[in-house]
Amino acid sequence: MESLQGVHHFYLGLLLALIGFLMLWAPKPWVAVAGIVIALLGVWIALDDLWQHAMERFVQPGYESPLKTLFSKCSRQIPLLGRLTNFIDAAFRGHRPL
Repeated sequence: MESLQGVHHFYLGLLLALIGFLMLWAPKPWVAVAGIVIALLGVWIALDDLWQHAMERFVQPGYESPLKTLFSKCSRQIPLLGRLTNFIDAAFRGHRPL
């Protein structure tokens, strides 16, 4: 089971949820609606990571949820996401992020 290392999509989900929540107070209605969508997407991503780690810990070691698999694939193909992943990994390992 992973410790704090490797739970990137939980923290990114929380960040999306926070951004979406803050968008609810935007003066334009379409921004508030987009905020609802972004917040719900963030909550879904965070809950998926919690589910994946619970399954990995208590049911099937090495389990990866479909969203975790997608996140891993995207982080390799999208340079910005890959750099963010490496930054978060380094921070949780106690290394100075590059």
